[in-house]
Order: sequence, then structure tokens, then C-alpha cells
Amino acid sequence: MNKIAMAQDWKDKVVFYNGQIVPKGAATVKILLEEGIKHVAILDVNEEAGKSLQDELNEKYGDNRVKFIKCDVFDEDQLMNSFHAVLEEQGYIDVVVNYAFLMNDSKETYKKMINLNFVKFMSKENGGSGGTIINFTSILTLFQSELLPIYSATKSAISMFSNCIGVSKYSSKLPVPAH
Repeated sequence: MNKIAMAQDWKDKVVFYNGQIVPKGAATVKILLEEGIKHVAILDVNEEAGKSLQDELNEKYGDNRVKFIKCDVFDEDQLMNSFHAVLEEQGYIDVVVNYAFLMNDSKETYKKMINLNFVKFMSKENGGSGGTIINFTSILTLFQSELLPIYSATKSAISMFSNCIGVSKYSSKLPVPAH
């Protein structure tokens, strides 16, 4: 696997990684572990694959560096309970990685995709310790897709939101890159 250039120091960071951990996010988590993060909580609905990944990574990188939490990240109560459990266990969260997506253009899916937002929990203005939120978007933000208009629109909105709050007025409080 090629090592990617990291834009920040990841050593001793606590990461909250939600959505699509199995299989896509596993490679990113491995890179973060190689960069020296202290702990990563990985959230997904696939319990068997998630626990297997947790065990594999803890065996390779050290006990308790990875914790799998079964969670439907589109269920706000489950997501918030998971976030607060990690916060309580670790004492802080440095980085939130939002990788969740649904390629389904139903009205319910639209509402779920819009509701993933951790800025209020991470911002220093709200008592948080700051940190970084990483929002993964999609290649579909670059062109029109008549087959997935809501998916494309929400990913475009996430990209623009990240770009807008990534300006210096806000980024000194909480960097939010979109990838």
C-alpha cells in the first residue's frame, strides 16, 4: 500500500470514524494507525466484519487502539450515543471522519444524509477541545448525475459546507477538509 502524505501530525490523536468502515474505510484506518494515532473508534452496521477488523488491527498495532462499535450512523440516537461513549472513554476526540453515504435517493435517505454534523460537539466555542472533521464526498460533486440527483446534491453540499467553514474565519476554531 502506498503511504499518503498527511497534512497534520496524527501522533496520539483519538479518531471517531463513522460509516463504510468495512471494507472501504479499513485502508484509511490502517494508514492512520501507521501514522501513530492513539485510538480509533470505528462505526458500522456490519458487526461480524467490524469485530473481525477490530481484532485484526489490535493484534497488529496493539491492544485497545481500535474499538468497533455497531452503529447505524444514520440513526441520530445511536450515533450520538456512540460519540459520547468514545468521548467519555477516551476523554477527548481529535478527529471525526464522516464517510457515511447511501446511494438511495428516497426522501428518508435525504434527511439522514443532511443530519450528519459534528461541528457543534467539536468546536472550542461549545466547550470542545477543537480538532478536525474530515468529510468524504464523491466524484459526483464534479458533474451532473441524473441517476442519483439527491446523492449528488448532498455530497456537493457537504463539499461546499466543508470549503466554506474551512476558511480562516472558521478553520482556526475547527478545520473541516473535504475529500
